[in-house]
Amino acid sequence: MKKVNVIPVWDKTEKEWLQIRRGGIGGSDAGTVVGVNKYKSPYALWAEKTGVLIPEFTGNEATKWGHRLERIVAQAYAEDYNKAVVEWPVILWSEEYPWMYANLDFVVVE
Repeated sequence: MKKVNVIPVWDKTEKEWLQIRRGGIGGSDAGTVVGVNKYKSPYALWAEKTGVLIPEFTGNEATKWGHRLERIVAQAYAEDYNKAVVEWPVILWSEEYPWMYANLDFVVVE
């Protein structure tokens, strides 16, 4: 496997972070890619990622609460499994698969 690149996003605005995420396919896009997302078609995702369309979705109650609960879920995981969990907001990608992004919020320290 080729080198994994780290794109720090802890100092980015939400707009900057979203722009970086548009450069690749991440876990949030997986359901759309395989055609099981009832809210977006694979074509619409392609159009957004290539700049043909400007994304219209800016969030809703579910995404707002999901974001608010990220830290609590990470803390609960750490307690339940006796693990050290630290915040590490980065995007990972490799030259081998430049279209594939991993957007991390927290990592487990072994």
